[in-house]
Amino acid sequence: MRIILLIAVAASFLAGCSGQDPISDEAASKIAALSQDSHKHQEAFAGAIQELSTEKGCQVDYMTDAGGFWRSSLGDYYFIHCGTLYSEDNITTWYFNPKSNVLSRMSAAM
Repeated sequence: MRIILLIAVAASFLAGCSGQDPISDEAASKIAALSQDSHKHQEAFAGAIQELSTEKGCQVDYMTDAGGFWRSSLGDYYFIHCGTLYSEDNITTWYFNPKSNVLSRMSAAM
């Protein structure tokens, strides 16, 4: 019985470790407004930014300093860099299709 209880406690603890709470709608909209083509896709960008804000290593300040989303040479796709300020070691690039709302770390998924 103790083992089952221990497993349940560990599982609930690990479920909460996937990231942090999403940023506010207002904060996400401010970053989205910095994005290239924000006049076309601001709401979609804001939603993707909120989603990314829950990812470990995607600091809001970094997304702001990077200027939000930028149009990719892949076509109608956009990319954003996530990371932590003052650290070049853990920068990740995320790709986003505002038409389908698909957000992926892999450009091939687009």
